[in-house]
Amino acid sequence: MCTCNNDLIDTRSDRQSSSGRRFFGLATAAMLVLALAGFPRSALPAAKLCVPQATGVPYWAGAPNWWDSYPDPDKERLSKSFSRDFRRTEDPRWRGALSIDYGAGATDPAEFRALYDGQALLLSWSSKTMDFFANSTSVVLGIKLGTGSPIVLRTRIAANSTETAGTVTPKRSVEGSATYLSFTAFQQSGMNWTSQGVQIPTWAADNTRVWIMPAPMPGSKPAFTLQMRIPTNGVQDFRMWYSIQPSVPLNGAPGLPSFTWPRGDALSWAYYQEIGTQGVINHVPDVTSWGEFFIGPNSACAGVSLADSDIGVKNMQFPTSRSQISITQPNRFYALPENIDNATRDLSNVKATFYFANWGSQRGTLTGSSWSTLTPNLVNQPVQSPPTTPFLSPAVATDPTQVPAQGKAQIASFWSLVKREKCRFFVEGSNPPRYLAEEGPNGIPNYCSGEPTPTLNPHSCMLVKLDGPVEFLKDSALTNMDFAKASTFSRIAEITTAPGARDVYLFVDRRNMPMVKGSGANENRTSLEPQSELKPIPVGGQLKEIHQALSRGIQPRMSYEQLAAVMPTYAVHAFHSAGKNVLIDGKPHILLDQQTSFGYFVWHEGPLYGWGANLSGATPLQGDSVFKVAVPDGGSVKITNELNAIETAKPATQCKCACGDMKCLMACKQVASNSSGTLAATFTLFGSIGVGGLAFLRRRSKGGKPGIPSRFAD
Repeated sequence: MCTCNNDLIDTRSDRQSSSGRRFFGLATAAMLVLALAGFPRSALPAAKLCVPQATGVPYWAGAPNWWDSYPDPDKERLSKSFSRDFRRTEDPRWRGALSIDYGAGATDPAEFRALYDGQALLLSWSSKTMDFFANSTSVVLGIKLGTGSPIVLRTRIAANSTETAGTVTPKRSVEGSATYLSFTAFQQSGMNWTSQGVQIPTWAADNTRVWIMPAPMPGSKPAFTLQMRIPTNGVQDFRMWYSIQPSVPLNGAPGLPSFTWPRGDALSWAYYQEIGTQGVINHVPDVTSWGEFFIGPNSACAGVSLADSDIGVKNMQFPTSRSQISITQPNRFYALPENIDNATRDLSNVKATFYFANWGSQRGTLTGSSWSTLTPNLVNQPVQSPPTTPFLSPAVATDPTQVPAQGKAQIASFWSLVKREKCRFFVEGSNPPRYLAEEGPNGIPNYCSGEPTPTLNPHSCMLVKLDGPVEFLKDSALTNMDFAKASTFSRIAEITTAPGARDVYLFVDRRNMPMVKGSGANENRTSLEPQSELKPIPVGGQLKEIHQALSRGIQPRMSYEQLAAVMPTYAVHAFHSAGKNVLIDGKPHILLDQQTSFGYFVWHEGPLYGWGANLSGATPLQGDSVFKVAVPDGGSVKITNELNAIETAKPATQCKCACGDMKCLMACKQVASNSSGTLAATFTLFGSIGVGGLAFLRRRSKGGKPGIPSRFAD
């Protein structure tokens, strides 16, 4: 059976940490222990993946082409945009590519894509959410075509000599450039990899290009994207390892996060240098552990996958939330495994176990000290037929034994909390913690008398693990998405991490969200705009439809990346120190391991001029973009996110209207009303994309609400 371990789940047995993640009872604890006992101690082998043939799009067939001046001069006459599309990272002919993302509950910080054009592999790597240092940022690729010799190629994102921005990301966009690249090739020599006497392949310099974008800003594109074309010479299978490695600012020694395939911890899978007895040693994983790939369709690549956006919880109390647990209403937990195959598949024996942790960032590994099962009746739930309500996508199979190709089955279970379970949840922000059960409509004095101190947040991160007699391309998923409504939004996030005292670094991914001076934002950022110079932010198209759906209690049925493309987005990506400093080009770096992420999609009804934001409880390292939290061994740290909408270009007290100017007077009255905080709302995001994401669906003709597009779910 071919299996694929999720990017953040392993089964190393760790000691119990804080009491904040105790189980509901001995029965539940026993179930989790038994579940963990069945997992191997080391990471599972990577899935076997197929690279599809490029087919293009209507009126523009073929594969992406970024290295020729014009891939097809005739297309320039069809549309001027075509003559630029091939130069951009969003070339529409990437449609249908193999995609591996690195979302961990929120927006996607990195992505890999692959296609085949009949003669060569077309590969693309993106780092999307972090500022980076030039010269020490790179993509490292190891590839072995068929029975040929393996080669490792390190492609550095170098600063161009004409730039004046120093060693950081250039201040202007760089599109499809080769002048910002430098290459180092390695070949294996005994137990080490050496670059001495190794020639750079001609295809590297000829066909590799980079796109470098300015530091993150509203609506910013990826920080960098590297694209490469590798001739295959008729080979149909290959092994590949890669590591996307942005060198990121940490106000001191830079950090080195690593997004790899196969996935795994940074110490095992990242490229770095060490000083050994024979000088500098280049760390490269063993070739036999590199991922297996096939060109074109292959039966070894068929299987089942679970996307981060296809899990969650629903209840009547919080109809637009995917993650908030109700202690008074039945909760319906769901997972939608997808049949990644070219034929119908029986998924009736696939089962799911649902886990959760307090809102925030966790180590992510599946251990008794980090994730709890919700309650015994949510363990190992089998596939069920969908309900009659239009909650689920029409693509979900009604018969779990006949799930069509690229179709989805459903796993679902209900949980109505009993008294003892209700008393485990606290009122968010209360200190000391108060019982949520006594705050709700059913709360009465002494309802939870004699119960332990509540330690569980009803806003929860969720993890789902699949099991069954099928091949899994992705057997687990994380979601940190929540829909919340508030005028000035504030939420506490709990940061936990791996055993030992660790520094956790928080990188803020902010999109479509202009910050305003004097609005509560961290002020040491040059992109902040003076309030007096602001202009109203228009709301139309897809964003207007999303606002209308949310105001009616209807969920958008869209992937995180689709939402982040149009909505104001504030996501937090967390990494902890891996416990080792490494060398990159002779410069020490703090090696970083990824944790779960969380964040917010923000929306607002009424006039809007910008946003204010504040993250308290963490040490700012780079303005409002990078923060550090020191987490003690076995403990956790709580931080607070605050977001507020700027509803006028001038404070209400500065409104001056001419006598009889009713339009001005009404506007001032509206500003004062808005300032009271009755018209803002926030839609909150946990976190990682699964592979591929979700496409927009056509408008519903049956079963939907009149006038509501089918990309929104009840």
